Amino acid sequence: MITVSSKEPSIKYTTVLPKGCIDDLKILADKKIVPSVSQGIRLAIENFVAHQKQQEYANGIREAMGDNAFITRTMDTHNDFSSVDVVSNNAVNHYLPVSTVLPLSAVKPTDKTYPTEVMLETGVTGLPKNSVAMVQQVRTVAHSRLEPPIGSLKDASTQEKILEAIRMYFEV
Repeated sequence: MITVSSKEPSIKYTTVLPKGCIDDLKILADKKIVPSVSQGIRLAIENFVAHQKQQEYANGIREAMGDNAFITRTMDTHNDFSSVDVVSNNAVNHYLPVSTVLPLSAVKPTDKTYPTEVMLETGVTGLPKNSVAMVQQVRTVAHSRLEPPIGSLKDASTQEKILEAIRMYFEV
């Protein structure tokens, strides 16, 4: 049986659906393939929305590949990174000799950010320049390679944007 689980709160929404679809869902529910017609509808909608988000993400990546500023900062950061955002959890950072990080790259006000990047504004992070956290460059590094912090990311909204970018990147 397919299970539907969501951490998000639900709202009631009424719509009209084709009779054939409902009949098919009733058959699937009777066969215990879906828990119920309502859950089948919910699952279909969740899958549709997830697919649309993946398409939007892929389109953003495709667009990024045509932007020289994106390519330059990706390659420059790949070859030499000095500023990072530590994204591994505190237990990993404390007990292991390594941390997982997202390299940062300074950006100009005119630079566009893409789905694998999250804007980090100086006013929110304390960094000397507006920067992007680069999910496409995620890596694990030894603590000996990390320098003392130059900023801090305590803004919950920006932290959530980073988590969402990581989820999309790894499709989790």
